[in-house]
Amino acid sequence: MSLLLVAAASAIVVAGVYEVRARLAQHHSRRPADSNVEEQAPPIAQTQDSPGPVHQSCADLRRRYIARCPDDPLTSPFRPQPQAGASLNRPNEVQVEAELAAWRAPSSRELGDMARRCEVRFEMPAITDDQPPIITEEAAAALSLSSRERALVERTLNDMHTGLRDFAAQTLAGTAGQTPGVTFEDMLTNLQTRPENGFEEAREKLAQERAGLSPPPAGGSQQTPGERLLRLWARMGDDFERRLADGLGSDRARQLRSSPQAVWMNRFSQSGCRSQTGNTPPPPGPFQDPGK
Repeated sequence: MSLLLVAAASAIVVAGVYEVRARLAQHHSRRPADSNVEEQAPPIAQTQDSPGPVHQSCADLRRRYIARCPDDPLTSPFRPQPQAGASLNRPNEVQVEAELAAWRAPSSRELGDMARRCEVRFEMPAITDDQPPIITEEAAAALSLSSRERALVERTLNDMHTGLRDFAAQTLAGTAGQTPGVTFEDMLTNLQTRPENGFEEAREKLAQERAGLSPPPAGGSQQTPGERLLRLWARMGDDFERRLADGLGSDRARQLRSSPQAVWMNRFSQSGCRSQTGNTPPPPGPFQDPGK
């Protein structure tokens, strides 16, 4: 009986070993042969921006890194490429970025054409409404804003909105046509459209300056209310980027200003010379992709 019990125990051990090996072989046979197949990433450690552990795949992490570091050469193989046969009415992100870059930096020849039609392009925060812009969850996700970045962008927009509102109120204080209780949008419209405020003349001058056809004004020179507003708008994009760079660094600040997904930016143009009849400068509006 003792010999039988020993033999039975040995058989069980051998069978168990073979069963473990068989399971390991079956597990390896189920793994994909392609080494590029992504595995589930471990939980991310809890940080100030994430209240608890979050499971994200390698693809999710890669997309976040590309959004945060778009100029890193290591991300170039993973950036979205133009799709063959894409509709011209719905350009992809790469096309939009190229068109926006060309719009923001016109050639010398294009600047000359713009000067002839008294056209000026503006890139500034969208702070010309009665209330400052609000960054939605969708807008924050589009550029992978951390909670700290989102708070800084919102604070910067609020501060610049308050500054522009105070400028308009102080500029119009005591001028003709100013009445108590007007809205912020009414004040900006007043500065742009009343002939005595000189907004159109200033736009013609700025178009000439940008084309290199006339020098900028000397420091301390007298300017009309409309010209002061126009020149303030002209430098607001740089001001916005500089404020963000102080807290986020220059690269991230440039991205949060220049990306087509930065919906808190307002890109528009105004044109029309005084010698051309029937030209009324349009109010600020969002940038429209060329070709639409």
